[in-house]
Parts: sequence; C-alpha cells; structure tokens
Amino acid sequence: MHDDEAPTHCYRAYGLTLLSSIVLPELPPGTGPVDVIIRCGKVAPLPDSLDERGAGFWVAQDQACHFRREAGAFLASRGTELLVDPNPAAAAEVVRLSILGPGLGLILQQRGIFALHASAVVMDEVAVVFLGQNGAGKSTMAALMHARGHRLLADDVTPIDIADDGIRVVPSFPQIKLWPDSANVVGTAEQMPILHPAFEKRALRPTAGFSSEPVALRRLYVLQRGDAFDLQALSPVAGMQFLMSCWYGARFGSAFARAVDQRGHFLSCTRLAKSVGMRGLRRPGTLGKDPDLAAKLEALILADLAA
Repeated sequence: MHDDEAPTHCYRAYGLTLLSSIVLPELPPGTGPVDVIIRCGKVAPLPDSLDERGAGFWVAQDQACHFRREAGAFLASRGTELLVDPNPAAAAEVVRLSILGPGLGLILQQRGIFALHASAVVMDEVAVVFLGQNGAGKSTMAALMHARGHRLLADDVTPIDIADDGIRVVPSFPQIKLWPDSANVVGTAEQMPILHPAFEKRALRPTAGFSSEPVALRRLYVLQRGDAFDLQALSPVAGMQFLMSCWYGARFGSAFARAVDQRGHFLSCTRLAKSVGMRGLRRPGTLGKDPDLAAKLEALILADLAA
C-alpha cells in the first residue's frame, strides 16, 4: 500500500460503487459511476486520546477519522473519499477489516444512510434483520438461514434505506463473520479464512445466495436467550431503545453522536420502530445441543411473516 497508488480496483458494496487503490478481495466487482474513492495517504491529525483498545476518533465538519493502533488511521471525507493510512506492521486483513467496517460505516453516515449493527437475510421474499448485543447470535442466525436456502443481505453493517416509498435493506457484501463453533455448523471452520490474526473468528464468503439488490424490510428481530421458543411483539418505545443501541454509529462514541444530525437520526429510529414489525425472539439451547435448532427458528420466522 503506497501513497502514489492510483485507485484502479472497482467494487460494489453497501449500494455504492467503490474505486480503490487497495485490493479488497471480500467485495464483488462494481461498474458504473463511482460513488466513493478509497486510497492510501497520510492522515493528520490523529486522535488526541485512545481508549483501552487503542482506538480513537475525531469528527469535524465534513470529515471523520477512526484510528486503531493495530490497523492505522481511516479518514472519511464528504461521503465520497476514504483515506487509509495503515500501520506498516499491520497484516493486510486487519487493515481491510477497518476499511470494510468502520471506514465505510463513516462514509454511509456522511451520505445520510442509516445503518444498524445487525445481520439481514431474505425470507419469503422480504428482508428480516437480526439485532442484539454482542454475542447474541446475529451473524449465526444469518448463517443458519443462509444454509437453509435464504439469501444473505448483510452482516455486521446493515444499511437501511428509509424512503418515502418504503423501507428497504441495502445489501452489503457476501461475507458473514463467525466464531469457529458456529462456522462448523454451516461448514468447516478450518477451510474459512481467519478475519484477524489475533482471534479465531472466520469469514464465511458464500459464492451463491446473496441478494445484490435492496429488499423491502418486513421484520426486525431482537435476539435474546430464553427457556423456550418465543416471539413477542415490541412496542415502538421498546423498539426505539433497541434501535438506538444497535445503531452502527454508536460504536464511535458520544463525540460522533453529537456531531450527526440528531433530529434526523431520531426520526429514522422512530419511523423504523413504528413502520416495521419488531419482535423479541427468544430461543433456548445451543447449536451443539439441538441439531434441529435452525429448522425450528426458520419455521418460527416464516410463520410470523405469514401471519
């Protein structure tokens, strides 16, 4: 990765055409007018302070900088350019993780695209989104439903197009992040690429069964553990609380939250909570203890969509 590399690789992700000087093998090829340029260069200034993870952030006017000591600095400008200043010691996959997640997450926000920290699939020709706290099983649910023949839409960063004519999930790119125990249920973990040298999370990159077009959003499922299978409708107020906490921008901290269009963000969460059916989805057991868990979850969701 060098500053003088001209962007020559064209990709498609998050509904955008990306022209990049960095090879991004996770992404499908793109064509048409370029929306975002990704290139290497010097990012300055860096954040004044870092948290316990070695991460920092600053935002000013039409720019926002995300820094991770292990990966480098990533400067999003005007929703049209992502400048990458990698840590020279960082492995290529570590840098790409920050480009495809936080880096492009900032670009989406600058372009006025609402995004959730969630996973999404297409079931019964409509989009369903899985929400929850870290470890709730969002990616696992997406992988299980994909393994049962349902198309993948997004994992980790899930863009939502909230338009006058409807609410749609915008596809990200064909990858699901899985811990080895979940990966072994839908495939073989050892045959999947490791996302980061420091931990065992794997990348499931399906070659088929990915929706490349936006799909109308029908349900938002908040994943929870329970003693039995259960679906419970959530009130708009309860739904708002989950949506606010699962907003992708929340990962950048309070400084970012103060810098965004707070009224627009609140209205987006409100419309989602009121317009799309939100359910609390409880399920018992684990994949290892119940081999029929995926089929039971699929039946529960399909019955809910048909009701």
